[in-house]
Amino acid sequence: MWSDSSDKILELFRNRNERFPRTCPCCGEKAGHMFLFKYEDSEIGGGWVWCSVCKAYSHISCRIPAWWKNMPSIALEELFSCPDNLDVMSQSIDEWVNSIFEFEASGKSELLRNHPELLLTETIIPYIGTDTFILGMNLMKARTILKENGIPFSQWIDPHKGCTPEIPWTFISIAEKSILLTFAEGILFEITFEQNYSGGLANGIHIGTNMEEVNRIDPSLKYNDDDEVFVSRSGYWIEDDLDTNKIMSITVFLPEIEQEDFFEYKWVEKYQP
Repeated sequence: MWSDSSDKILELFRNRNERFPRTCPCCGEKAGHMFLFKYEDSEIGGGWVWCSVCKAYSHISCRIPAWWKNMPSIALEELFSCPDNLDVMSQSIDEWVNSIFEFEASGKSELLRNHPELLLTETIIPYIGTDTFILGMNLMKARTILKENGIPFSQWIDPHKGCTPEIPWTFISIAEKSILLTFAEGILFEITFEQNYSGGLANGIHIGTNMEEVNRIDPSLKYNDDDEVFVSRSGYWIEDDLDTNKIMSITVFLPEIEQEDFFEYKWVEKYQP
């Protein structure tokens, strides 16, 4: 019997550099799979992640990357919310997904070197990050991406003196804080987009969107007085400009940030190699 375990199983979407099948975040077995299908003449499509062993799965509607190629042997009418028929073909699906990711990764470095501005156009994905910066990646990986592609950045540390525990946070700012990466113990747990970032969320919200339109798109947004941000149930925060009534920043983060024991940093072990 399949079990919809959306929050946990969605972790299979992270880290494009890891081949499928991947370790299931729900049961620990190396039986995690992913499948994407892009609708014709649309940026939107369907995404499935599932485990062949424990039967955890999730099906979402999302914006599919422009470079994605549908698997020719699977038609739209064969797809359903539950991944029964996908699981039967999991081996061939894994081979297809791995080949697409590897091909895209081989050209990504050259593309960024020639067009670094593309870094500011990627889709923002709650709990995941972007195509280039995946939440949960380590600091050295992020620095390597930036250095290999000749993208300028600045880095600094907040030592968090007096906090319990005293865990320093490392910040990397790209394009004058258009992208701000935040790391704890070398793990990327939060990304903030502002200034000249032209990419946006799959629901259409982006920097500069009017707050009236934002509330229409996402009625779940609630204002947090302590942090002075609007919090979405879909896994992101937004900050508005009181003078213009428009969005000035969007933040996405690891799902663990919503847990009460986040600042005990036990979650770090999960993402360390």
